[in-house]
Amino acid sequence: MSRRVIIIGSVLTCFFISLTGVAQKEELLDLTKEKPRVKTNKTFSGSAGSVSVGDGQWRRSTLPLKLTLISLDKQQYELSERFVYDVRLENFGDQTIMLPWEPERENILPTPNSSRSDLLQASLYLIFDELQSDAVFGSEAVYGSPSAPQSVKKLLPGESIRIRASGGWYLGSEDLSKRVLPTLPRRFTARIKFILRGTSKEYEAVISNSLQVELRKRSRT
Repeated sequence: MSRRVIIIGSVLTCFFISLTGVAQKEELLDLTKEKPRVKTNKTFSGSAGSVSVGDGQWRRSTLPLKLTLISLDKQQYELSERFVYDVRLENFGDQTIMLPWEPERENILPTPNSSRSDLLQASLYLIFDELQSDAVFGSEAVYGSPSAPQSVKKLLPGESIRIRASGGWYLGSEDLSKRVLPTLPRRFTARIKFILRGTSKEYEAVISNSLQVELRKRSRT
């Protein structure tokens, strides 16, 4: 009888371990995959790759999201070189957080001129602590709406998800280039930013780590 109880207990233990492993498996939103072209007559702002850093017209609050820059594909880069980065978002609060999960805005809004009052947009991008918001790298945007359940991800307390994105090390402005180029090669502190925009508010992840990156001038060929 005792042996039978031990066997049953072992089976149950393995079963619960298996369930725990499944529950902890992180879903990945890969934004580096090639996106299908959508034919439209007009363009509109907010497409993937653009980012709003904040214009003072939105009230910004914080979210109980732990934002982890897991990795960059390299530690040393040349200017204008492409890069790939992985990010983890973990809900450390006690309430469910609804996140947009659709890379293509057109899949939520049928036409460029249409709109939804409940549209969510999240911007993901890298900054250097040394340059602050003067330079933004690898910006991506994802969209969602509670009216389109497949376009949102409900992140329960204690759960986490991953996002993979890419970009290029471009300084962007002539003024910034004049300031930064003479200092290269140089190590920078790369930090991830995640901004969630709703109808009248912006939300920012409250915790973010950093990784060291070295930038060099482009090699002459």
